[in-house]
Amino acid sequence: MNEKIKQILDAPTAISGEDEGRSVDFTYIDECIAEYKKVLGEYGFAERENSTPSSRTKPQRKITWQVRFKGLDLFKWIDDIKPPEGGDNSQIELRVINAIYTKKFLKNQGIAEGTAEYKKRINRHTVFLAPYRIDSEDRLGSTAYDLGGLKP
Repeated sequence: MNEKIKQILDAPTAISGEDEGRSVDFTYIDECIAEYKKVLGEYGFAERENSTPSSRTKPQRKITWQVRFKGLDLFKWIDDIKPPEGGDNSQIELRVINAIYTKKFLKNQGIAEGTAEYKKRINRHTVFLAPYRIDSEDRLGSTAYDLGGLKP
């Protein structure tokens, strides 16, 4: 089974550049997570029920239906995750974190404002994977994984 997974994840594809996915420093994703929560709040989504609904009056954003990435790089990133101090790999959980690309995040990733890549990503929904100590809010290591390729 491992050979099949490797073949699928390492298959030739048209994915390249920013669409491949990449490791990013935790310090850069927090603003993207906050932006996602803010935008969902504008649509009436909240962590608690029975809050006052809001109406959406801001400009629409381009939707993201899927993200794509090169799997082999992701598996290398997962393999590099260190278990928590005094624990082992069974103490690691991966979380899928919804976020929205912000100007600050894109700048920190070296994506220049005004470029095609910048215009493609700014204010778009994305997904990060992040390692945590199981059943806690303790992040492990210093990086998350930006899955990268936004579709459409």
